[in-house]
Amino acid sequence: MNFLKIGMQKSGFQGRQDTPKLIAALEGLEVKEGDDFPQGDKTLRKEDHQAFLREFVFTIANGKHKILEVVPKEKTIFPPGCTFA
Repeated sequence: MNFLKIGMQKSGFQGRQDTPKLIAALEGLEVKEGDDFPQGDKTLRKEDHQAFLREFVFTIANGKHKILEVVPKEKTIFPPGCTFA
C-alpha cells in the first residue's frame, strides 16, 4: 500500500482519469528500506510490472516463527515473461 501511496503522490492522482499518470509513476519505481518498507528495498519493473524485494523463508511452530533464509532482492530478479505495448 505504501508503494501505491508513493505512486499516487508522485503522479498527483485524483481519480480514474489519472490512471495513466499513476502507472507511469509506478513503472520503474524504486524505494529503499525504511519505516514504510521494513521488508527492504523494492523495485517495480517497468517492462512487466513485476515487483522485486527481499524475501524471507521461514517456519512457524508453536506460534513462533523462525527465519530459515533471507533471499536478497537481487536474487529474486528474473527476465520478464511478457511486455506491455
